[in-house]
Amino acid sequence: MRDQPVKIRFFTDDASGIALWPDSFWDFPGSKVEYLFVSEGQVEDLLPISTALRDGIRAWVDEYTASINERVRFDPHEHDRRGHRLSQKLQGELGDGFKIEYGPRAGDLPREADSPAFVTPAASSSVPSAARRARPEGESPVQPGSGC
Repeated sequence: MRDQPVKIRFFTDDASGIALWPDSFWDFPGSKVEYLFVSEGQVEDLLPISTALRDGIRAWVDEYTASINERVRFDPHEHDRRGHRLSQKLQGELGDGFKIEYGPRAGDLPREADSPAFVTPAASSSVPSAARRARPEGESPVQPGSGC
């Protein structure tokens, strides 16, 4: 079972400023991706991806965060389409050892059935270690699409 691809959820939330959420299934000593859970860095800094993609992911998250914190207007549908494209690029750069699942924020965004990276924003308890450390004790992780 541990030979399956490492699932990483790709979405924005209203609190963390984090886009990539590795599945906690892999959070154990000796895991092939243990580095994603024990490092202080952001997941996108730890993955073997291009600088251009890393910067694109950060810009995408920053745009969403600015729409909340600074009340900067933006089109949520276009933001979701860009996020989906970024998730496909991420899947392409990481290859078969990873499975990227994109969770859109706009509920009425048309789904692209032929894209394995495009999934509904399902609830997940997978939270990267940086987010776990930043969350106050006893507070539950923010879920994709929760709007909180």
